[in-house]
Amino acid sequence: MPNTDLLSVAPKAVAHLRAQLRRKRLGLVFGSGASKDLLFPDWKELIDRIAAHPQVQGSPLVARFVDKDPRAGQSGVLLRR
Repeated sequence: MPNTDLLSVAPKAVAHLRAQLRRKRLGLVFGSGASKDLLFPDWKELIDRIAAHPQVQGSPLVARFVDKDPRAGQSGVLLRR
């Protein structure tokens, strides 16, 4: 990947981001690659953590809706209909 100066390539975008930052209206959205590197949980782990929380006590509810169907994909979760 060539080393380019972002300000020279996209000055309006940089100015817009800076303005949003000053207004405290800037948010970042990460894709799955970045979230893995930052050790964020995947979808299944997030659901399991929330369900296991003592104030939620949702593990039985999650277990009721989780299916081991191969169509569930990588997350292993398929909601029954």
